[in-house]
Amino acid sequence: MSDVIPDRWHFDDVDTDHGGHHHAPAVPGDAGLEGWSGPRYSALPLPAFRFLPGRDARPDSSHMPAFDISAADPADWQHCGPYRYGVDCFNQGFWWEAASLWTALASGTDSADVRRHCLNGLTRAAEALLRRRMGWRSAVARLRLESGQAFARVPQATLMGLHLATWWPCLDRCLRPGGVDFPRIELNGAE
Repeated sequence: MSDVIPDRWHFDDVDTDHGGHHHAPAVPGDAGLEGWSGPRYSALPLPAFRFLPGRDARPDSSHMPAFDISAADPADWQHCGPYRYGVDCFNQGFWWEAASLWTALASGTDSADVRRHCLNGLTRAAEALLRRRMGWRSAVARLRLESGQAFARVPQATLMGLHLATWWPCLDRCLRPGGVDFPRIELNGAE
């Protein structure tokens, strides 16, 4: 499993210029992460920094907007604030943040609901990219597999605005050895 992440994705130094939080410098595996100008699905500001577990102090409640998860409905994804904000976070490399939101949404969704499987797949995808950034080779391989298994339980080609039939293969290639650019999520039918 040691070949899952090329050595070029490791980083040894951190930028501590932001309130004492450690930030990973840009690494080649995150090509294009900064300054991406694709669509945004929420007007809310992105977090001040990309949280890296084990390197940063756990963010406080001001790190992200507060959402009433109990009132959020993934079935109405066009108006589901936590889902759409999670997509924005994912697209900008805030993978821990995206995974946290999608985990909370999935936990409130019926276990037989295909949207739960989609949210679980997205969560594992974000966690895999986060672990890739952190250099955890075996975790990337495991999470890539878990993401694929969750998406395999979704019979539709498109669900919650995400065209899984084209997006998942791109993500799968990204998470394999030698993969570089991660595919952004573009929601079809978003207002």
